[in-house]
Amino acid sequence: MRPRSAACRICGGAAIPGESGCEELAGLLCRNCRRLIPWIDEPVCFRCGRGETCPDCVRAHGPRGYEMSRSAVRYTPEMKAWLARYKYRGDERQSVLFGAMLARAYRRHYRDLRPDAIGFVPVTAERLEERGFNQAERMAMEAGRRLGIPVWNLLVRHRQTDSQSRKNRRERLRIGADMYEASGTDASRLDGPRPKTLILVDDVYTTGSTLAACATAIAARAACRIYGLTWAR
Repeated sequence: MRPRSAACRICGGAAIPGESGCEELAGLLCRNCRRLIPWIDEPVCFRCGRGETCPDCVRAHGPRGYEMSRSAVRYTPEMKAWLARYKYRGDERQSVLFGAMLARAYRRHYRDLRPDAIGFVPVTAERLEERGFNQAERMAMEAGRRLGIPVWNLLVRHRQTDSQSRKNRRERLRIGADMYEASGTDASRLDGPRPKTLILVDDVYTTGSTLAACATAIAARAACRIYGLTWAR
């Protein structure tokens, strides 16, 4: 008797094995769902990794606290629906899929980097209780497991604001560094004479304000080189 195929994480159909350039997704998606993925394999914007010319980075002035950021996929309507299922409808099992996609993006864009650890953007205790989990933390843990890179809990978020998806560009850019503090349970790992190299994970890169605020908070504690890795851009 032939073994039963694994089910696609999105539609429940028969998942397919890994293919060249997509080995991380072996047994996670069917062929049709895999075809929907708009990978960002050739970034146009060096700073944020966007797949086309980026008006946000063109308008940005001064340092932002991080070296660059790269993302796995473009934030198309299909990808938005995938994230909503994971982030807002509580399908925590999707962290395996999202983490695998992050691992692929890391190997594509940061394969020559030798980071000390992967960090993640935190949520407030209020949001954690509401959702039951931090989606960025879960995907970071899965990516770290696949890549063999430790995951450190570095940041604490002090206050809750409205969802980023409800804000316009100007409101998103007002995120202050005082919202975050490098006082997570693993933050002491940053201390010492040697600067650390970190990958900071989040689900979506919109204007870069969240990544910049987190990088600034970390820099206030220790000298670090920070690279962003988000699921979507």
